[in-house]
Amino acid sequence: MHRKFIYILLPFIFFCALGLSANSSYARNVYGSKYASIIIEQSTGKILYSRGANLARYPASLTKIMTLYILFEDLKKGKIKLSTKLKASSRAVRQPPSRIGLGIGEKITVKNAILALIIKSANDVAVAVAENLGGSERNFARRMTKTATRLGMKKTVFKNASGLPNYAQRTTAYDMAILGSRIYRDFPEYYHYFSESSFKYARRTYSSHNRMLKQYKGADGIKTGYIRASGFNLVVSVERNGTRLIGVVFGGISSSRRDLHMRYLLNKGFRVIEHMKTRPFDKTQIFKYNILRDVRLKDNIEQGSRTPTNKIWAIQVGAYRNKNVAKNATKEVLSLLPDTNDITVEILEIQRNKKSLFRARVEGFDKEYAGRVCSVIQTETNIPCILVKP
Repeated sequence: MHRKFIYILLPFIFFCALGLSANSSYARNVYGSKYASIIIEQSTGKILYSRGANLARYPASLTKIMTLYILFEDLKKGKIKLSTKLKASSRAVRQPPSRIGLGIGEKITVKNAILALIIKSANDVAVAVAENLGGSERNFARRMTKTATRLGMKKTVFKNASGLPNYAQRTTAYDMAILGSRIYRDFPEYYHYFSESSFKYARRTYSSHNRMLKQYKGADGIKTGYIRASGFNLVVSVERNGTRLIGVVFGGISSSRRDLHMRYLLNKGFRVIEHMKTRPFDKTQIFKYNILRDVRLKDNIEQGSRTPTNKIWAIQVGAYRNKNVAKNATKEVLSLLPDTNDITVEILEIQRNKKSLFRARVEGFDKEYAGRVCSVIQTETNIPCILVKP
């Protein structure tokens, strides 16, 4: 048991030696070193929720949002038109999937290129756009980085137009939130393309990877992304009752879990906005609406520091036939916690009817805090939760 505990701590010790923030510890607890998230109000730029938002991440196909930003920029300046035809080179055609299968010398209109980038996330089209607008993909990537710097994306570097793996291509959740906000603000005449759910090209119909468009009320864009090094990423824009939020999640363990987590964060963001309409916006309210902070941090703000000493309670979030399913349940719980420094996870295997059953437990709470956590889990997710005193 002690040896296992040491192995778990080694990655934490390494990153602490690098001087990373406490947010990176939270991120590793959720999805490993790939996780980061942020929710901002589009019109004001106010950060409503943030976890690891300034830590370097691989953008994957979120890169294409910047490719589209530059494409829209040239459209607005009159350098190209929606009917302009872009020619595919042999290099563009050789790009790995996802792609629409352009042939060497084949021409695609700017309008179809936009839809192919947004809906199919086509890498062959991304390179064709880069080469036609920049002369080469390398030159276009330089322009992408310069544009990012101009927009305030200070920690973003682009090396290609598609988001295919490149060690030097990095961004942050905060920078992607800026980009999502600016592409909506700067190009309202073209933003509607992000809400398209399908398009036809060369007798084939392609459907959008962004399921949030149909699953979350008010969602009207913008882009998903995935490579192994980044996990499942998403930038989404949502408008309800005249308020628009931009949400970013990096490092999802699957597209469905990423979307579930995004819905939770957006719900939290809209609750903060509703509260702001009736009261001034201050730190006390932010703590209050980061629901799980309520027991620990609200006391710290209003009454001075108080450290619970009876941290022997656990919560059990289901018993499962599959061990990995049990682990995923605990990960989802960790994604809801603002502070995981004293929290441990244990998967208990028991035998029932000669078959293994895995109890998923998260430990290290005082009773009051454990009750609050269970209450929120049952409200915000479909995960069962009971209090356990080990």
